[in-house]
Amino acid sequence: MKKLVSGVVALALFGCASDPGHGGGGNRSNVFLTEAGRARPASVDTPSETLAELQTCVDQLAQKVSPDMYAVLFDITATDDGKVGTVKVNDSMIAGNDIEKCLQKVLSQMDMPAAATNHLSSHARPTMGVVQAAAAPIALLPIVLVAGGVTILVGVTIYAGTEVIEAARRRPKPTLNRCLDAAAGGGVLWENLCNALSGVKAAQCWKHANSNETEKRNMCNAWFGN
Repeated sequence: MKKLVSGVVALALFGCASDPGHGGGGNRSNVFLTEAGRARPASVDTPSETLAELQTCVDQLAQKVSPDMYAVLFDITATDDGKVGTVKVNDSMIAGNDIEKCLQKVLSQMDMPAAATNHLSSHARPTMGVVQAAAAPIALLPIVLVAGGVTILVGVTIYAGTEVIEAARRRPKPTLNRCLDAAAGGGVLWENLCNALSGVKAAQCWKHANSNETEKRNMCNAWFGN
């Protein structure tokens, strides 16, 4: 419990948030939930339908707790086809309460934001024969739900699951021919190549994403040429 309480920061900004409830039109990105001592991962918007359903949980069940401010942190494991795999409570100030259970159910039925799926799949890649997927979680922008004097702060972090890791393992390894094709095609082909690289090569690849074909081909020959 102390970990969760210590992890709720910048709550003074809550008073500046827009009017809560179904008419809020989105999550309150000026309120931050984070575990103490850990940097916040990249964030994406929560689907509007999910926000409305989460708010309904609080509207219907606010009487289950005393008027106060509470926080709940969830961990979601994603699948490789853009679905929510599992939803687990990381920490909660209303552990076991019907509101917590309702929020968890709504999140389990959420359509995964495309930006989250793309982020996870692009960062889960083999490194020295071992797939590193846990290094790049992504979060939903913090959510504030208010009803009947009860304020629920919801933090959600999304991680790559085993299917995402396996998909990354199956990606074709970078080769000279693949690099040359990416240099000629540019755009998504070059981005996919950069995602498949690691370390210095990955940094150089992204740096030259807008370079011309000749410069990219020269890089390919330097990386993969005999």
